[in-house]
Amino acid sequence: MLRRHEFQEKINEESVYFEILELKDAFYVWLGNESNLMRSLTVAFPVQKTYSHVVSTKLFGPEDVSKELSERLALKYHRPFFVSVGLDSQTPSDSFYLIEKKLFQFLETVLRGTGKES
Repeated sequence: MLRRHEFQEKINEESVYFEILELKDAFYVWLGNESNLMRSLTVAFPVQKTYSHVVSTKLFGPEDVSKELSERLALKYHRPFFVSVGLDSQTPSDSFYLIEKKLFQFLETVLRGTGKES
């Protein structure tokens, strides 16, 4: 099963694109601007015995927010998350906070639609 969900949101006058791929028992999330660049890729897996810890690694790319974001997603939803961030490295932290908040809202919508809520 592979389902693709795309969203676009204007955040602080900048268009941000969200792509969520539902994989079998995992998710791939891409956040970016219209250039569609995959600047980084990180994966995080929840530790199944407790679900209170995750293991994660940066697969490629510069240091950015993808590692921390993948960890938060894996902890919250108890599933592996592959996260790629294609946003400008100069994106202000207040903008990224709003982007992350919107991503969590979109994920809730996706999960409600598939009956996979945590």
